[in-house]
Amino acid sequence: MKMSKVVVKILVPVVCTALLTGCYRTGNPRVWELPSDPVSYETETCAGEDPDLKKITVGEREYMIFGSVKDHMYDDFVDQCLGYIGDDTNMRIYTVNDDRQMNYLITRNVEENKDKVRFWRASDTAGMNIDTPYYIVPLGYDVWSDSGIFSDRACVHIRIDCTADDIASLTVNYSINGESGSMTSGGPLERRGNHTFDLGITDKTSGAFKGDKFPVRADFIVTTEKGNEFIVRGGIDEEAKLDYYLEYVLSGSARDGYRLTPY
Repeated sequence: MKMSKVVVKILVPVVCTALLTGCYRTGNPRVWELPSDPVSYETETCAGEDPDLKKITVGEREYMIFGSVKDHMYDDFVDQCLGYIGDDTNMRIYTVNDDRQMNYLITRNVEENKDKVRFWRASDTAGMNIDTPYYIVPLGYDVWSDSGIFSDRACVHIRIDCTADDIASLTVNYSINGESGSMTSGGPLERRGNHTFDLGITDKTSGAFKGDKFPVRADFIVTTEKGNEFIVRGGIDEEAKLDYYLEYVLSGSARDGYRLTPY
């Protein structure tokens, strides 16, 4: 496969005070399952200088392989499963969360590690600079060499893998680049097991960081099913940059207390 540099443009707002937005998102492994009425899609080899490049038609739009995932593939990056490729029901195709225009699709062999997914981009966006989820990284195919990507939403992400028992909700009190606030998870959480909560920190107001680090600090409070509150031991005190991942594990129980530790 002949590779070439792809134009990548990350738009950082001129003014930047990072704020927590949205609510906690819980990872759900079932998003990878086939729907009750899956559709079989056929791929074709694209003509041209990239013999490994494939294309696929979904609805009225054609898509070509574009990129891979940045760092790790999480369940909440997936919107829904559409079906599978050819006769292989393990090679499945999905729509992408955070992509309202459906400019991207995901393919994955569910028997393999989910970090091996591929992202496909709509052919009619070639030569354009389009809004792209921050976790999509171009692979460098020639056909996309004049096509740009940008994201003005994601700034820093805090991921918390929860192995703790008896959590009804989680409250975070934060200070991001000097801006303080508080938020609580929207709705009851699973009481047991491994769950991932994703807090997206996005730029809202002033000052471009220009690659500089800025402080991210946060403390957490657990509310149990019985309504009891526990201050979580440990917290976040980091220097971060745009597009950083801060990953932690929340462990413990109402009996032993709760602790937050780096992943």
